Amino acid sequence: MLAINEMPMARRKREVRRVRRTVTNGGLAGNIPNGTTDSIWFGWQTMEERNPSGGTGGTDTPLKQYIWGSYIDECLQLNLLAVAGPQQLAVGVYYPLQDTLYRTMALANSSGAVVGAYDTDAYGNTLIFTGPGPDNTWFTDDDTQSSYGANGIIYQGRALDAESALYYFRTRYYSPALGRFTNRNPWGYIQGRQNLYDFEKESPTRYVEPLSAAVAVAVDVLLGVTVLAVVTLAVARSRHVPIRIPGGAICGEPPDPCPGLRTAFAPAMAKYARAAVAAVKAEISFQNEAWVYEAQGTYAVHLDLVQAAQEGAAQAYLAALKAYQSLEEQGC
Repeated sequence: MLAINEMPMARRKREVRRVRRTVTNGGLAGNIPNGTTDSIWFGWQTMEERNPSGGTGGTDTPLKQYIWGSYIDECLQLNLLAVAGPQQLAVGVYYPLQDTLYRTMALANSSGAVVGAYDTDAYGNTLIFTGPGPDNTWFTDDDTQSSYGANGIIYQGRALDAESALYYFRTRYYSPALGRFTNRNPWGYIQGRQNLYDFEKESPTRYVEPLSAAVAVAVDVLLGVTVLAVVTLAVARSRHVPIRIPGGAICGEPPDPCPGLRTAFAPAMAKYARAAVAAVKAEISFQNEAWVYEAQGTYAVHLDLVQAAQEGAAQAYLAALKAYQSLEEQGC
């Protein structure tokens, strides 16, 4: 427990929010678009990103807007207000498809079609794929890899700064390459933790740490509030997503030894994408119209429809996960 004389400093440190980010010289990769992005916050969540000089005559212009779910890093919807990413995604509404550790596996458009894919390992090393490659099938070994994408909400629902390969965890930056935060915990020694730089008690498949300070929260506590709430904790912990080797398999050395299993995984993910988008649309619509349904006496009926859509998405997720686990079991 923090001593009274520590509280003012602790509050000041944990209330730091990044409001502006500037990229120069293409970042570390050399090809990240230069420019400045301002973030508009509501509490601890980014609601909008803007270019302070991107409009006609150098005027301030909006770039992206976000809708968040029950959990602080459950990103339900990304609204692109300007063309974005190396694949030049059009203006419109998109849906990050997150697993039960809030890692984005894919980005889908409003029709449920996959338009981006992501691989992250347990500690957040990230690969971004912006095209399905020559075979025109996502999640195969010829997907087009990029150093950045239209969506930056990837590992545990946090924002990837592609120019530095660091994740922004609100009060601190996190380095996937090091598996630790880049600076000390502003709360000091808490929860029995003796390392001020450690990440989620060195158990990133069990914990999430949305504020990068204070406490690491066990995934067990969060599953009840996710869209995919019926997915078991055992499934959540089993998803140690291996990093995909460019030009080869998701894990192991190229060439890909299991093209048949990979071919089965791709349609399973496509089905999950459609089901997840339908579930999120149903949930957002329900939240917007709940007062109308209550006045009409149809609240319970519409709630059942939302829950049915959510369960359908969860079952599709489980089917995709089983297909993926078959890849792992075969050493693919």
